[in-house]
Amino acid sequence: MTRIVGRALLPLLLALPLAGGCRSVAIESEPGPVYAIEVYNSHTLPMAVSYTDEGGSHELGTVAARSRQRFVIAGASGTTVTISGASESGSRTARAKTVTLRTGETVPVTLD
Repeated sequence: MTRIVGRALLPLLLALPLAGGCRSVAIESEPGPVYAIEVYNSHTLPMAVSYTDEGGSHELGTVAARSRQRFVIAGASGTTVTISGASESGSRTARAKTVTLRTGETVPVTLD
């Protein structure tokens, strides 16, 4: 009986890969290494944080007043970037800091 059922299922099992073979699958990964920074905002206003590399300026997010926020940087064009911050109104800017990103480490940055 097992042999008869096995033979009956064989064509179905062989056709299974063909049924799914018509679709293409795309797998995407992060473009290069991923780095982390922790930004401390010493100002009394929230600061919008961005980094600049050879590819231009890239927004990271906002750090609340006198708070810390961790950001992940993926796809940087190199390991040296400049971190800058500005209040949402643009009335205050933080001094830009040049930092070296390191894989596996969270690099601290203070906006002052």
